[in-house]
Formats: sequence, C-alpha cells, structure tokens
Amino acid sequence: MYDRVLVIRNLVALSPPTLPDTPPIAAFLRGLEPRLFPYAQISDGVLGPGELSKLGRMSPNERRMPGDGTLPLRQILDALPASLPLSVEVPMPKTVRLPAREWARATAESTRRFLEDYYRGKQVTR
Repeated sequence: MYDRVLVIRNLVALSPPTLPDTPPIAAFLRGLEPRLFPYAQISDGVLGPGELSKLGRMSPNERRMPGDGTLPLRQILDALPASLPLSVEVPMPKTVRLPAREWARATAESTRRFLEDYYRGKQVTR
C-alpha cells in the first residue's frame, strides 16, 4: 500500500512529499502504533489537480515551506501522536540565493508560523 513509508528497525520514517495520498495518508497513519514514530519530518509541496502521481517523486523545486503548498499537512499532524518531535526539510530552490544560515532562519520562522497557526486552530475547535 505505502511502499514509500520507510520502516527501519520497526520505526517509521515519514516525509510527506514522498508519500502517496491514495488511500489518504492521514487515515493510514492513524492505523499505525504510536511507538513506531520517534519523530516526523514535515515539509510541503505543490501539486496541481490530477498530479497525485507526483507524490514520492517531488523534486526539491516543487517543495515548499510548511503551509505554503498543497499537501495535507494539517491532516497528517492530526493523525500523528500528539507530542511527537518534528523536524523540517525544505531544500533551497535554485532560484533563491541566500547564505545557508539565512535559509535556515527563514525555514525556522516559516515553520514556526505554520505550527502556531495549526495549534491555534486546534484550540478553537476544542
């Protein structure tokens, strides 16, 4: 089903741009034991209508900061264990010319804004 879900020593390595969404990834993740997730890596990407086949083969230039793409990151976060540590991976697009430190800062700030918005939404729905 999810041949791109990497399982190493009974742990799941999760990177949203590499996962297909058929069947929906969030439902699949809910069915896994929480102990399989030592952490999750989040990043986003851009898919147009009918481009689900690109998942798993998304190039670095199609990846985006969390929340800036079209991947179901909120649903994925909803499906993961609540206190799971997160990492972020957003390759610098070839069109962006920043020192590595500045790109890391921009990535951290963008991710922080996305997560703050995500958790603020969770408080409203409770």
